[in-house]
Amino acid sequence: MFFSCIGILSVCGITCVVLLSFGSATGCIVSFSNNFADSSLALSNTLEISNANAVTAVIIILPRRSGWLPNIAYLEKKNVSAVLPIQIAYYAGLRIGEVCGLTWQDINLEEQYLTVKRSVRYDGAKHKTIIGPTKRKKVRTVDFGDTLTTILKRARKEQLKNQMQYGELYHRNYYKEVQDKNRVYYEYYSLENTQDIPADYNEISFVCLRPDGCLETPSTLSIVCRTLAKKLDGFEGFHFHQLRHTYTSNLLSNGAAPKDVQELLGHSDVSTTMNVYAHATREAKRTSARLLDKVAGND
Repeated sequence: MFFSCIGILSVCGITCVVLLSFGSATGCIVSFSNNFADSSLALSNTLEISNANAVTAVIIILPRRSGWLPNIAYLEKKNVSAVLPIQIAYYAGLRIGEVCGLTWQDINLEEQYLTVKRSVRYDGAKHKTIIGPTKRKKVRTVDFGDTLTTILKRARKEQLKNQMQYGELYHRNYYKEVQDKNRVYYEYYSLENTQDIPADYNEISFVCLRPDGCLETPSTLSIVCRTLAKKLDGFEGFHFHQLRHTYTSNLLSNGAAPKDVQELLGHSDVSTTMNVYAHATREAKRTSARLLDKVAGND
């Protein structure tokens, strides 16, 4: 099983240098929580952590493989529409609703960055797909590399090809503003090229589309992920959000600064970035504690 974070340990009676040595010896990243008054001092000297000056250390295991990236050939055969959103999440760390809400206007392929402005979700009470703000209601910019650039260029060409092949049966995507008491939200609609467009519909160019032009929705992607968890060896328990976990682990394990990763993910602070992935099994946490005992010379 792949873990992005093995656990959070409260430690005392040990020097910070020993903790960092533990990280170097075991291939882990050691991060100190905000409750240590001067983390820069902690990282640069041999100050002992006492009961009065206890800190929390987050121990992150470097990935044993590149993480949760499902077999693309399998996906292309079973559900080709899921390939692009999964690749975007893997290479850019977006949440499932953010991936589905991405438009071509949000992407700059020349300078290799995308802007996360909105999120898509299904409202069960209204039986509608809703386009709304991101989780923190803030816009953020995410840089990406050559691999995702190539993927996006290829996807754009494929969509133009599908548009020609489907002709009048190809779908266009729209949103409609809805006012509900003091709240404004946007409903998603899809129409074939031959259908009349209501005056209050506004066209939107989503990135993640099905071959017929309809939006690939979070609900469908979640179903695909559950299928992958059942059908692919090594993907037991897999869900879409683990692609975001993998993105984070890959960045941290290759030397990215936690602050930079926090901004790419859109977390409110660095501690969230470091701590939210501490959800490994109890046995894995015990293993981590035993490793730390060895480094401290207690075993």
